[in-house]
Amino acid sequence: MGKQKKTKKLRKKKGIKILCIFLLFSLSLFVFAVLNDKCWRENETLPNHVSLFGRDLSGLSFAAAEEIIKDLLHKRSETSIQLVSKAQVYTYTCGELGFSEDPGVLLRYAESLGREGNLLKRYEYRIGSLWRETELETAIVIDEDPLSAALDTVKGDLTTTAKNACFYIDAEGNVAVNPSEKGTFLNSEATAKAIRKALADPAVSEVELIIDENADPDITTADLEAMEIDGVLSTFTTYYSEGAANRAHNIALAVSFLDLTLIPAEGSFSFNETVGQRSYERGFLDAVIIENGEYTDGLGGGVCQVSTTVYGALLRTELTVTARRPHSLISSYVDPGQDAMVAWGTSDLAFENTYPRPVLLHATAENGVLTVTIYGNTALKKDITVTSNIIRYIPYTTETIIDDDLSRGSRYIKSPGKQGLECSVSRTIAEDGAVLTSETVSHDTYMAQKEIIVAAP
Repeated sequence: MGKQKKTKKLRKKKGIKILCIFLLFSLSLFVFAVLNDKCWRENETLPNHVSLFGRDLSGLSFAAAEEIIKDLLHKRSETSIQLVSKAQVYTYTCGELGFSEDPGVLLRYAESLGREGNLLKRYEYRIGSLWRETELETAIVIDEDPLSAALDTVKGDLTTTAKNACFYIDAEGNVAVNPSEKGTFLNSEATAKAIRKALADPAVSEVELIIDENADPDITTADLEAMEIDGVLSTFTTYYSEGAANRAHNIALAVSFLDLTLIPAEGSFSFNETVGQRSYERGFLDAVIIENGEYTDGLGGGVCQVSTTVYGALLRTELTVTARRPHSLISSYVDPGQDAMVAWGTSDLAFENTYPRPVLLHATAENGVLTVTIYGNTALKKDITVTSNIIRYIPYTTETIIDDDLSRGSRYIKSPGKQGLECSVSRTIAEDGAVLTSETVSHDTYMAQKEIIVAAP
């Protein structure tokens, strides 16, 4: 029993001795750590593996590091950097984008390495610095005001509204689609983030501007492709003289308003609404027109040839004409009964699209050739023949005007006479060689033009 007690006492003394040794060692270690930490913090040098823009600053004094940091920051501030989009390139210096040459923040950060936080945190950094790199560029502060100002400058160029898809006619005369585009805007927040990162990296001299899409177009490429307009349904051509400059001008102007007009299935078309009022303000000029059975100068002369050419193309389709009026005199540029006179507020050329697919009007006027082509789904196309039939001719009358100033026996023809006529227009619609319908489209009467002779008494 006594032996056991003695053994326990020995063990207890041994444990106390070990504990005292451990405590003494720990205290010594703590004192060493404190003294070493004090020396570290009082030693004004940077720890190992500290760098800026790849330049090693390990072990440098604060003063030496400051000079190098100032130089590196200045060089980076003066360096050019490009902001790039698909269509634009903007060049700035890093300083103009908010990069600061002030070394203050970086110096304070460098001086704090291994010197801030509690003792454990400080030693944790110092031990880690033996193999772990500390890059001072992570502490670079970018001035947001110049950066925002630069982005505001480029933002306007990169903001676009949505673009509708539209039809066009290519060089071979085929109908094609200009694709739609969504609206775009500069994603300033994401771009600013990319620029901040680039400014802190001397290896980067270019930043891609981040462009996002927002608004959808009203008419998409898919919308137009779904219309299945794949070819020509009909085409009609008339000819005019370019020597009559005002008339040629009016024809070209009317064509510009008419070209690429899209008429949806079950939709309607009005020539007057499409071309608009003929006025001086809209660019129309005076040229020869037919009025009350006579040729005279009038505003918009030549526009009726455009409407007539449209009508010629319409006659060769199954579109339903709902408004059409002939001239009072026979037109020289088209067969009788195939003309269409228009006048603002009184006479119009109109039709309804009775096809189950949209149709597209294409008009051109160049070198005295005026052509209107109607495009649509060619599966709906038929073989159509249009014929003008003369029913009777109307003889002209002669009027003699006495001119006292003429010498005895003199006379001349002031206005040659031209007979009028009554006619009809017939149309035959066939498919695969078989006649589907044959009809009379119109029945028109054109006045004769009076012959006027001027004679001496």
